Amino acid sequence: MARASRPTSRPGAAKTSAAAKGSLRRARLAFVGAIVASAIVIFAWFPAGSLLSQRSNLQGTESEINALHAQDAALAQENKNLSDSGEIGRIAREQYELVSLRSPAALGRHLHRHPLRRRPGVGRPRDPVGNT
Repeated sequence: MARASRPTSRPGAAKTSAAAKGSLRRARLAFVGAIVASAIVIFAWFPAGSLLSQRSNLQGTESEINALHAQDAALAQENKNLSDSGEIGRIAREQYELVSLRSPAALGRHLHRHPLRRRPGVGRPRDPVGNT
């Protein structure tokens, strides 16, 4: 007829299964111990501190490079602006208070002086006594 789904219990079978369970438990413990020991060896041998400091230095260098790129773009724009003569004149008027030769103030100032007309008192020696 049909066999029973339970294994037949024999008196020696209990000792064998307990021994098999114990050896299986020892094997698992040895495997986990080996993994832990290898992890400790890897972390002790692996230069994690120097890698972290290098990563920090790399991030600092990247930020410096980004700042330099921004400065480069600003200087390129300033170079482009300074190649325009109108911009140069504007800067000269603002920073150095210079007047363009074509401005009405400069033209008016130069129109009053005629290069051939002598101004009084210019070019003549002074009389020490005061006689003119």
